[in-house]
Amino acid sequence: MEEDKNLEQEPGMSAMPEEEGQAGTQETPEMEIERLRREVPKKDEELRSLNDKYLRICADFENYKKRNMKEQMESARYANEKILKELLPAIDNLERAILHSKETSDLKGLVEGVELTYKQFLDSLGRFGVKVVRSIGEPFDPSRHQALGQVESDKHDENIVIQELQKGYLLEDRILRPALVNISRKKVNNFSDNED
Repeated sequence: MEEDKNLEQEPGMSAMPEEEGQAGTQETPEMEIERLRREVPKKDEELRSLNDKYLRICADFENYKKRNMKEQMESARYANEKILKELLPAIDNLERAILHSKETSDLKGLVEGVELTYKQFLDSLGRFGVKVVRSIGEPFDPSRHQALGQVESDKHDENIVIQELQKGYLLEDRILRPALVNISRKKVNNFSDNED
């Protein structure tokens, strides 16, 4: 008979005593609604707090971007200050040479003064990593030299720099300005076929 009672139950339904035991621990819909209503103010406060933090972080980030942009502009504006201060004494020496040349006819002294000033300029640039590109007697290097022409020569191998028209400069290992040069080419012998 017990088997008949169990067979009469619908599939998926559990026995009554178990349901009654679970119903005592389960939250009723009214209780769940009340619990959720009590949590709403807490969640609203949490949302306001998170929103305030977000707005402060956004404002701090905007201030950081503005400050950083201002610092970059200042840095770019005065980036050359050190090199310019280094060059000012050379300019002072050129001014003295010009004044001296107006007061005297001593060209030798003027030339010496200009040569010293030129050396001072090169020394100042050297402290910032600027070097002169070696050219005369060197093989032509298109990454350092710009050839303006070729000169026939039987004293030099082919493609050797034999004239420097304008100095080239390196900044560390990067070309700042290529040297303008003329390079050698072998002399072409023009013998006449009709020689007697």
